[in-house]
Amino acid sequence: MKRRFTKLIPAVVAAAMLMSAVPPAYADTAKPAAAASSFYDVDSGAWYHDAVFWAADKGITAGTSETTFSPMASCTRGQIVTFLWRYMGSPKISLTNNPFKDVNSTQYYAEAAMWAKNNHITAGTSATTFSGERTIDRKEAITLLWRLEGSKEPTKDSGFRDVLPGKYYSKAVAWGVENHITNGIGDNKFGPDNPCTRAQIVKFISNTNEALLNDDIKKPDDTKKPDDEKTTDDTKKPDDGKTTDDTKKPDDGKTTDGTKNPDNGKTTDDTRKSDTGNISNTANSSDNTGKTDTDTPTHEHTWVPVTKTVHHEAIGHYEKVQAGMKTVVDEEAYDQSVDTGTAQCICNKCGWTTTDVDEMGYHVAKEGAGYRVERVYKTVHHDAVTHDEPVYAQKWVQDRAAFDESVITGYKCSDCGAAK
Repeated sequence: MKRRFTKLIPAVVAAAMLMSAVPPAYADTAKPAAAASSFYDVDSGAWYHDAVFWAADKGITAGTSETTFSPMASCTRGQIVTFLWRYMGSPKISLTNNPFKDVNSTQYYAEAAMWAKNNHITAGTSATTFSGERTIDRKEAITLLWRLEGSKEPTKDSGFRDVLPGKYYSKAVAWGVENHITNGIGDNKFGPDNPCTRAQIVKFISNTNEALLNDDIKKPDDTKKPDDEKTTDDTKKPDDGKTTDDTKKPDDGKTTDGTKNPDNGKTTDDTRKSDTGNISNTANSSDNTGKTDTDTPTHEHTWVPVTKTVHHEAIGHYEKVQAGMKTVVDEEAYDQSVDTGTAQCICNKCGWTTTDVDEMGYHVAKEGAGYRVERVYKTVHHDAVTHDEPVYAQKWVQDRAAFDESVITGYKCSDCGAAK
């Protein structure tokens, strides 16, 4: 399992050029197919913006639609193993020995689930179930990522007050903190039972990639395969050879029509040059006519240009535009208990209250009971303090429209069909 990902690109540079998304020859001519800039629900100033941009650029995620990523939506088990599988290069996996009864070949995460099982990243929710549609929480997410990186032993505890030593995920969380993959949710908490959002998991993965690039994490030995992977035929492609849109790999530029180029520009036998450098045409040389190979041809070619159409993609750039407004909470709303400055008498027998001590004295004498005095408090509500901020997005602006160009590739004789 080899990674081919480059370092996470700064958002400003990535939005301008997306240099790592396409080969250099097309960097200025091709509009990116999927990038976080097309997600209108990913604010350019959000803490997860760069991670989503990187994940979309690398084909790890295509979003929940063409224009949305749904960063705050809970991540499912099927989604997270698919993210990790794509992060590792989408290796081909056989589904022949699939132990999960709730995973079949029609589900987008089928190969990812089997890959995760074969590589000891997950054993499923039981021996026969994977539960791909179930929401995954933060402790499960960091544990899967920790296992992906070889279950490295951390040097110290995480330090979070809600992660106790001895839990199955405590080492994974400590590893995540040690390698700068997570810093918790604030207030010295990790939130192990909180649902893991789509924004959080792509941030985890991008931070892991950063740590690997910076050599903070030792890379796994790519020359060794897990024991149970040896028995699976991972080199075979699916019968139809097709993948779904969610598992599509970038175009590698290879042709599929099976045509071959001419043999390095060599001429055919009937136009092969002789030792003198002249063209020998066996159809025109005859002992009976007395002509030699150097005689002037009886046919004069009429050369006509041969052309092909070359398509040029549109050229453009990204611009930062305001997509709307959002409300930012500076201080949460809260209720406050306030002393009113008064006291009340409470009958110990019946609970009757009054602020008049004499009246309470008469009451308890009649009831044959005692009373107590307590301060009177009231609840005061404080509204949240907020302000509005603009929401920005990256918009594709076309500088030059796409066009087709007719290019001359050679010449052909209109009479005999000879070419040059």
